[in-house]
Amino acid sequence: MPTPDPNPQPRLVPVEEFFADPGFIVPTISPDGTRIAYLAPHNGRRNVWVRGVDQSHDDAVPVTHDTRRGITTYHWTDDPRFLLYQQDTDGNEDWHLHRVDLDDPDAPAVDLTPMGPGSRVFVVEPLSSVPGTVLVWMNPEVESIDVFRVDVASGEVVLHHHEADPLVTTLLDRRGEPAFQVATEDDGTIAISGIDRANGTPRLLRRMGGAEYPLSVQPQLVTPDGDGLLVGSYAGGDDLRLVRIDRETGEETVVAAVPGRSLDNFGILAPGVLPPAVYTHRG
Repeated sequence: MPTPDPNPQPRLVPVEEFFADPGFIVPTISPDGTRIAYLAPHNGRRNVWVRGVDQSHDDAVPVTHDTRRGITTYHWTDDPRFLLYQQDTDGNEDWHLHRVDLDDPDAPAVDLTPMGPGSRVFVVEPLSSVPGTVLVWMNPEVESIDVFRVDVASGEVVLHHHEADPLVTTLLDRRGEPAFQVATEDDGTIAISGIDRANGTPRLLRRMGGAEYPLSVQPQLVTPDGDGLLVGSYAGGDDLRLVRIDRETGEETVVAAVPGRSLDNFGILAPGVLPPAVYTHRG
C-alpha cells in the first residue's frame, strides 16, 4: 500500500477552467410560474436559456445568441411571449435593451433602444399600471437621464418623466408616479424629499450622507404603497440598518437591523450580478 504524501499539493487549475463561465447562474421564474430563465454558456459566451419548471437543462432552449460578450442582465415581461436583456458592444458599456421572442427563439433580437455613442440604458423596471410596457432610465441626449415608457411588443418609446436637474433623481412608485426626490447638494449631502400627491411639490424630509456613506445612500426603494422610502441609515449607531422614511411626516422607522452587522449594499456596484441589498416580491 503506497505511503500517503505528507505534503499533498493542490490541483493546478487550468487557465481555461479558471476563467470559464459558470454552468448555471441567476435563475428566475417567469411571472406565470411556468418557466425558468437563467444564464449558461452558449456559443462560447454567457447567454439566456429558458426551460419549463419541471424540465432539466437538457430540455432548455437558448433564447439569446451572443457570440462576442456574455449577457449579464435580463428581465421577464408581463407578456409570456417576450423576454428582455441588456447588452453593450464589445465592452463599451453603452447598454441597450433588447427583446427576444420566446415563441421564435432563433429569431434575431430586437434593439428597443437604438441610440448613438455615449447613450445607455441604466435601469429597467416593470410598469404594472400600463400592461405590456417597461420603464427605462436612459440618456438618448447623453447629457441628461430621463425615464421613458417602452412598449415591449411594438417598440414605441414615449417620454415618461424628464429630469431637469442632473443632480436630482425622482423616485417613482409602482404606478410610475413621482413619490420621492433625492438630490445631491454641493457638499455631497443627500437631501430626501417627499413629493406631494396633490400638487407635485417636493418637501424636504431629511438630509443624509457623509464619509460613512461611500456608496451614497443605498438602497433607495419606494414601498409598494408609495408612502415610504427604504434606505440604508447609520442614524442611531455604527451599523447600517434598513429604515423606512415616511413620505408625509419624514418619520424614520427601523425595518431590519442586526447588532454588529451592516446591511450589504454593494450590489449597487453591479446590479444583476451581485446580490441586492433588499429582495422584493414582484407582486
